Amino acid sequence: MFDSKKLLEMIKQAGIIQKNINKDLKNKKIIGLAGGDLVKVIMNGHFEIIDIKIDKNNLDLKDVDFLQDMIKAAINDGVNQINALMGKNLKSFTENFNM
Repeated sequence: MFDSKKLLEMIKQAGIIQKNINKDLKNKKIIGLAGGDLVKVIMNGHFEIIDIKIDKNNLDLKDVDFLQDMIKAAINDGVNQINALMGKNLKSFTENFNM
């Protein structure tokens, strides 16, 4: 039998869980790396770049093409980490509702 009160309660719980996950992602610090740790891109879980660190002592800053490639690679590493974290959070979310 369809229980509308139960459905509304589940929707309310889902909203609360989603807000908590969103807040958690916003506060996460993810570090994308390239070239070992020649380039570090610090991002939050909302894909916002917080900072970029470049090891000036071990990276030829005159080689602009290489530097650009390192920055892109570090950003992509961070994005991949965030996507994995979001997948983990989605799995946890669906397990709460036996989906």
